[in-house]
Amino acid sequence: MMGDDKVEGGGEAAVDGFTQWATQNAPEVAEAADTAAPPVVEEAPVEIIVEEDAPVAAHKAPAHKAPAHREHAAPPKQRTYTVKSGDTLSAIGQHFGVSWQKIAKVNNIENPDLIFPGQTFVIPD
Repeated sequence: MMGDDKVEGGGEAAVDGFTQWATQNAPEVAEAADTAAPPVVEEAPVEIIVEEDAPVAAHKAPAHKAPAHREHAAPPKQRTYTVKSGDTLSAIGQHFGVSWQKIAKVNNIENPDLIFPGQTFVIPD
């Protein structure tokens, strides 16, 4: 029987006190529970459509693969150098291990003795 249960350490008086309180306050407790309870939301039915002729593998997520062949490969990143005060084309070429003539040709430099701070040159490989 429910009223015969005892709370550990509380004795029979604790059980009777709770039972008495619950009996007296049942309408208020029930009303509070009804107003505080969240609304019940029913899930909408889900219809699964499976094509009979479709292979099983078609339902798996495709694996990410890199393209096997690119028609237009991205050009390699170019090395550049911005001229500082006192730089010469030959010193820049020496720094990168490239002749000053190649730097001048790639950058359309007509007079290799006339370069200015702030100019940016492409350094060929």
